[in-house]
Amino acid sequence: MAKHIEDKMIGDYLVDRTLGEGTFGKVKLGIHATTRQKVALKVVRIRAEAEARDLKYIEREEKIMKLLSHPNIVQLLDVIQLPEKKSTCLVLEYVSGGELFDYIVANGRLKEKEAIRFFRQIVSAMEYMHSNLVVHRDLKPENLLLDKDKKIKINDFGLSNIMPLGNFLDSHCGSPHYSPPEIIQERTYIGPEVDMWALGVLLYAMVTGCLPWAGDTVKQQIDNLVVGRYKVPKYVSEGAENLISRLLQVDPKKRATIQEVVQHPWLSEGFNGPPPTTSVKREDIVLPLNPTIMAKLKDLGFEGESTENDLKSNDITKQHVMLYHLMEDAEKREAAKRAKQESPPPSRGHSGTTDHSDGDLSDHMDIVEVQERRHSWAPPPNKDLLENLSPPKSPQITQSHVNPDSLNSPLRNRLLGMLKKSFRTSLEGKTVQDAFEKANPDKNLRTIDGAFNVSNTTTKDTPTIKLEVERVLSDMGIKFKLNKKGIAYDCKLKNSAQSIRFTVEICKIKKLPGLRGLKFNRTKGTVFEFKDVYSRICSQLVL
Repeated sequence: MAKHIEDKMIGDYLVDRTLGEGTFGKVKLGIHATTRQKVALKVVRIRAEAEARDLKYIEREEKIMKLLSHPNIVQLLDVIQLPEKKSTCLVLEYVSGGELFDYIVANGRLKEKEAIRFFRQIVSAMEYMHSNLVVHRDLKPENLLLDKDKKIKINDFGLSNIMPLGNFLDSHCGSPHYSPPEIIQERTYIGPEVDMWALGVLLYAMVTGCLPWAGDTVKQQIDNLVVGRYKVPKYVSEGAENLISRLLQVDPKKRATIQEVVQHPWLSEGFNGPPPTTSVKREDIVLPLNPTIMAKLKDLGFEGESTENDLKSNDITKQHVMLYHLMEDAEKREAAKRAKQESPPPSRGHSGTTDHSDGDLSDHMDIVEVQERRHSWAPPPNKDLLENLSPPKSPQITQSHVNPDSLNSPLRNRLLGMLKKSFRTSLEGKTVQDAFEKANPDKNLRTIDGAFNVSNTTTKDTPTIKLEVERVLSDMGIKFKLNKKGIAYDCKLKNSAQSIRFTVEICKIKKLPGLRGLKFNRTKGTVFEFKDVYSRICSQLVL
């Protein structure tokens, strides 16, 4: 029994149910054995065939999350090494409200009042990250969590990085439908402009309930993405549409910056002004240099006279200088935490707390006090580097208003939900084309020459056919399971008399390109009973 319990423990935490899946591992609910505190345990197993590369990303996620402290970013609490399982476990703040993705799907789309409240929090966190030279590179609703008070927490920093100001990034990573044209076309980029494009796609998804890129195939959707071709429903306000258009600029040099977004009028609707600033104006580094931090920088490859000179001159355009500041912030937080633990609890008299409509910022030492937005600070953009960005390969295409009814096909209504499964895997480590091919829902379909009729053939795409088949089977009380290749269902119907088992396979039809068919095959039960079930299914299918 003791061994059984031990197998379900990671450090001092009892491993409970699966909460989700990040870029590099599954996330489990953990419960502390003594305090019963709930945490999220992100267990990352290193694949042998890609060990060195995966280790780099895991270590980067760990180091970046340790340095960040913001009320809208998931907090890293601890790191537990599991050498016997060739795994690393990140102990993260538990966020109980689930993904923003599921919240959008459950509500169809968000009312703009709520979308503004969420977007202010996301923008606040992004401004904090960008001012500290951190880029996320995988912003999407699945990586935005809601706590019990419906406050946003940005999660999954597996593809994040520190910006090397003065140089370009060239890792083409992220999730295809949230990635900008420069990632899809495998061009170099600076960093923040990638997050800004993703914010545009995210905002569109929040206020419409679907993604901006129309098309019945992945290729059609990506073709529209690359040229910035999308349509905005009439119910979207002029302010939201304008902000979306500023973010979804194909040319990264014309794309809105985080400073422009926080000042956008739409973001202040219903509030007294822009979100409170979370940028930090960095004072000169206190000399002598902190030896503990210098040792950490050395481990990261930053050492020598030039590094020390940059630190002494507080050259905030350099990676190692911003890392020093972030590490110093982390040390101050730890010191404050220890002091709080050692000091007696405060009296329970009058509490002069302040209600922050954007979430309480007071517990985060590295966030400056709320002040006028015009006094906020961020590293100055490198104009020379912006000018050297390679231009987009296709012209920007202006979006136009359309009647919302034209967006209400089954595919468009469910596009957001389908893409959660199709593009859960990020692009890092493979070409963009490889990722699209992996997401191709037709790659395992067989071409069959058989008897088909109008009730079991369609021109609809495979994901839409799957949704319709699952709907009918569920309505009829038929138990089903999708096979490993994802193209056929093993079905079972048990009534008082006898069990009937059969398969429903989605296939291509020989000599009829563009058509999909449903092939039924009886595996158990009488012909007459099977024929009756087959007829009932076909009569309910809307193909």
